[in-house]
Amino acid sequence: VLLSRKVLAPMIDNMERQKQFVTNAGHELKTPLAIISANADVLELESGQSEWLRSIRHQTARLEELIRNLLSMAKMEEQETPLAFRTFSLSETAVDVAETFTTLAEANGLALELDIQPELTLNGNEEAIRQLISILMDNAIKYAAKSTLVTLRLKSRGRSGALLEVSNVCVQMPEGDLSRLFERFYRADASRARQSGGYGIGLAIAQSIAQTHKAKISARREEDQRICFAVSF
Repeated sequence: VLLSRKVLAPMIDNMERQKQFVTNAGHELKTPLAIISANADVLELESGQSEWLRSIRHQTARLEELIRNLLSMAKMEEQETPLAFRTFSLSETAVDVAETFTTLAEANGLALELDIQPELTLNGNEEAIRQLISILMDNAIKYAAKSTLVTLRLKSRGRSGALLEVSNVCVQMPEGDLSRLFERFYRADASRARQSGGYGIGLAIAQSIAQTHKAKISARREEDQRICFAVSF
């Protein structure tokens, strides 16, 4: 036991240093990104919109999203005290989060279908669950084939459980083991991810949130080229 602790100590120390670096770097990057965004605003006021300014805004938004996700993951991993849990309406939370994606779905030529059983509750951290549902909805809309249906379902799983499912039609179904989609920075289709702005970290955060709530998250292939992400609470 003493020998194993001695062998593992450098690895543990290295992991802690990496977590701290991510946290520090994330906070340091926020300021220059804010300055770039402000400068883009000034340039637009002086010279009007242009292709180059749109590109600057797009790439700045991508980096801001990446930093938010990295900081969110680092925060969960460094959490010394558990998240505050309370009983809340999972049904109302799911409806509230899903409806915020209606405009984005329409802008991407998609239809959004909600099938949410009312009066389902969950003992957990509502803010974290909102983030989990948002990640799954955002992922479905980003990678859905045009003019198809994105579905969110929530139903009872017995006396004390609930099942949340988000599904979409894929342009190209990911190959191999779908559990790899929850690995950090894993992207089944790198070219498609670049087009959509994905970095392969959102689903890893969703998995961390599910694990914090002792829930199981998984992905499966369905008929008609559909992929379904399910969370069993």
